[in-house]
Amino acid sequence: MKDLLHYSYLKIKYFFRIRKSRGFGIHSPFVFRLVTQVIKDDHPFYVFDLLDKKLEKYAYRDVKYAKMVYRIINELRIKNIYCNSSAFECSKLICENADSQHKFLKSMHENVEGYKLVYAGDDDLDNLLEKDTINSLKGTKTIVILSEMYKCDATLDAYKTLKSEAQVSLDLFYRALLFFDPKLQKGSYSIKV
Repeated sequence: MKDLLHYSYLKIKYFFRIRKSRGFGIHSPFVFRLVTQVIKDDHPFYVFDLLDKKLEKYAYRDVKYAKMVYRIINELRIKNIYCNSSAFECSKLICENADSQHKFLKSMHENVEGYKLVYAGDDDLDNLLEKDTINSLKGTKTIVILSEMYKCDATLDAYKTLKSEAQVSLDLFYRALLFFDPKLQKGSYSIKV
């Protein structure tokens, strides 16, 4: 019961903080463009239509976030993805069936050119919070996607730790996008999707 009340409190607090959903108040050109032209854009990709039947078994929220992440992947031309968490099966399904080839990495420590996407659920937090991992993320172009940060104290603590180290953090309540690109302007935003 305590967790449910705490989760409800965090949700109410979050909804009072979201003022940047349309880009107002975002000073970073990269984040402004990402929010207004990618995250808020609901333009369908052909792969979404092809997977309609397979996507029916997933919750609406998981499909919505998977489609949003797929738009980000296309916008930033991300080819390298690490997804070892069961929380992102819907996103993995979309990436596996897309026309563009995505390489699924065996380890989040692999060095790649360009952006690398790392999905992290409850089952990956220990691996992600190791000091060596956080230090290796700092100098690279890596996007970390966390799932359900407000569900328990462990994921909330992990989110706060990673948020303090990331250049840009986008709090989407059920997911968080953390950008570890040293060229980006530092900022933290709460956005309604």
